[in-house]
Amino acid sequence: MHLKFINFFCDPFTKEPLEFFAFELKNENIISGVFVNAVSGKAYPLFQGVPVFLSGSFTKNFLDTFKNNIEIVKKEIKNLIIESSFENKSWSFNLEWEAHSERDMNTTWGMTQQSRFEQFLYETQSTASELPGKVLLDAGCGNGLLTEYFANQGLLAIGIDFSTSVFDAERRRASDNCCFLQGDLMFPPFRSEIFEIIVSNGVLHHTPNTETTFKSVAKTVKPQGKLYLWLYSRKGNLFLRFKRRVFDFLRVIICRMPDGIKKLSVHCITFLLYYSYMFLGKRLNKNKLLIAIYDSVTPRWRYYHTPEEISRWFFEAGFSPLSLTHWDTKLGFGALGIKTPLKKTPGEHFTADQEPSGL
Repeated sequence: MHLKFINFFCDPFTKEPLEFFAFELKNENIISGVFVNAVSGKAYPLFQGVPVFLSGSFTKNFLDTFKNNIEIVKKEIKNLIIESSFENKSWSFNLEWEAHSERDMNTTWGMTQQSRFEQFLYETQSTASELPGKVLLDAGCGNGLLTEYFANQGLLAIGIDFSTSVFDAERRRASDNCCFLQGDLMFPPFRSEIFEIIVSNGVLHHTPNTETTFKSVAKTVKPQGKLYLWLYSRKGNLFLRFKRRVFDFLRVIICRMPDGIKKLSVHCITFLLYYSYMFLGKRLNKNKLLIAIYDSVTPRWRYYHTPEEISRWFFEAGFSPLSLTHWDTKLGFGALGIKTPLKKTPGEHFTADQEPSGL
């Protein structure tokens, strides 16, 4: 992570500022260190170039390697708290992005980075010329390929994901204008109102509560900033709803399995579907099908929403009327909001379920 990103972060749970102690530097890039909340004493590690803002995220290897450095920090932060009980083994998207990396796939969801960037411009009603210098959050960055593509277009791009895919993204990173961190979007480790653009493609509906996560993320958008989401749709014809129910039933079972059995289950389903479609005369890309099955049956949470439902979320978070975007398929829909808090004259009071007078 480049030094320029240090001041973007805060304690994800209390929103208090953090002090940073560097252990390893390479030119202006930080390889390892710790962020510390001087008030509570809680610390978060940065290792292999990636800040990890999750509770209990210190590994034994990190503590052994930097034992002397941590002792120095303790002399300055008397109430330093080091938590090392966190385990991330059950997070399904670790397996999905590992499979993506193992197969050296240069597309995501069948799209190249160029086509995804062009889609981003269209969906966010942006032009390439207006992007340089703006700060963007890729909320749920996955393999990080698009995040770095954003950086190469002049944006200061931050990619956050709960999965360990961010470590692979950091190893590939060539631009100083992007960084990757591991964190929970329900508790984003960012100060309020710092991003001009946030894009989240197919991510928030995989958190424990989509609305709660949305509200947390929305707070980090600057006034007049843009927030774009793509979410699974609750709507659909009878066949699509039946298919969804079948995969949701499988997901409830498979997502609770150990990683080894989970991977075997995904490969078996992929095998059966691939050859079933071949028998019917339709040949699929096996790698793309495998990733799609991972996405369908391994997430712990998977929720479906409607545009009418999320329009209320945007309104309550201080955004302008919702714009449904072009990328509206049988599976889901895209939505864009611009943060423009409603102005009220002195003495006026109304809530989300009340219409302002005169409208």
